[in-house]
Order: sequence, then C-alpha cells, then structure tokens
Amino acid sequence: MDRLPNPTPSPAIVWPTAPMVQINVTVISVGYVQAYQVIIDKSPYEHQLGAQAELLTYEIGPNRRMFRVLEGTDLPALPPGNATIHTASTQAWVRHAPLPIPGNCQCNPRYTAEGRNHQHSLMCRCWGIGARIAEQMYHQIPLEDMVLEEELFQ
Repeated sequence: MDRLPNPTPSPAIVWPTAPMVQINVTVISVGYVQAYQVIIDKSPYEHQLGAQAELLTYEIGPNRRMFRVLEGTDLPALPPGNATIHTASTQAWVRHAPLPIPGNCQCNPRYTAEGRNHQHSLMCRCWGIGARIAEQMYHQIPLEDMVLEEELFQ
C-alpha cells in the first residue's frame, strides 16, 4: 500500500521549558517589620563542576517591587529586637500539574511538593514568592521592577 504525503503539515508543537534556576526567598522579621531578600541561582548544579555562575540578588521593597542589589549587600536596617528568619527554595524546573493544597496559603500548586506542610504562614509566603518569580521566568518576563501581588504578603 502506497502512503500519500500529508498535504498539510501539522503545526509545530512548542513546549515551553522551565528555566534551570533555584530561587531562594528569605524573610527576616523583627516585631512587625519584615525585610525580604531573593537570591536566584542560575546554575544550581555547577558548584560540583567548579564553575559557578553569578548569583542574582534582589530585595523586595515596601511597595512589593523587586530590585537588583549587589551580591553580599546587607538587608535594610531592622529595628533592634529578636529576629526570626524564614527561608525557602523553589526549583523552577519542577513545575508540574497543580496539586491540591490544604488550607489557605500563598503556595502555588504548580510548585508544591506532595506532603509539604502548609501550616506555617511565613514559610508559605517564601514558597509563594519563589513560585511567583519562577512563573515570571517560565513565561520569559524580565524580573527587573517586578511588582509582587499584595495577596502574597497576607
């Protein structure tokens, strides 16, 4: 049996790929004052090879706008007192079909690991901010001057 050529070729399927980056979000709280720092590791596995790409360091200002700072820059001054520090990492390449999330937190179901504990609001805030940044990168939108949504901070 002879095969006839397909008269109209199928449209190309474009599969967007998630960037191979790890996003670390840290929130430091002293009383009701909080400072946020975001560090993006563009080569999370290169340390094993001895050649590491520059880390991208950002702060989140009071208007929820992310801005780039030099690596090693100190966070803004916080009032004296006992500080609590919460830090969480989001790997952008693990984006997957959404998982159900119990409770009401800021976590993105596309970046939530099965069995993750969603009972600590500041940890969920860190994961939520990291996932929001990962989504921005996934859609190839620049991070400079990105304004994060208010609900991530509630």
